[in-house]
Amino acid sequence: VAGGNFTVQLLNADGTNAGDASAATAVAATVVHAGLTFGAAPAGSLANGDTIIVDLFGGINVSTQSDANSAITAVNDAINTVSGERSKLGAIQNRLEHTIANLATSSENLTAAESRIRDVDIAVEMMNFT
Repeated sequence: VAGGNFTVQLLNADGTNAGDASAATAVAATVVHAGLTFGAAPAGSLANGDTIIVDLFGGINVSTQSDANSAITAVNDAINTVSGERSKLGAIQNRLEHTIANLATSSENLTAAESRIRDVDIAVEMMNFT
């Protein structure tokens, strides 16, 4: 809902409410921190007044440098997992598109063959008729 209102509920790592919910008027968010860009967009559509729950911490601790490095590794692993799944879906989509094109060609060839057979039958019948 572009320009609509929805509520963002912020949660702690244990699932408890992290504070007051705030109203927003957008359906996507991008956060840039230390050169890393994190983006989020809700799947599907939002009705005016819907609530989106955002898990702020998700079990990631960045209180020390080693924890921050672990968090970066976790984010990189998540990105790699998503990239791997996207590549699998892309391969499946490619195979489906190839199959669709192949079936369309087969259908066109079958229609052309049927047309030639009908044309020959009509020509034979016209010869027999005269």
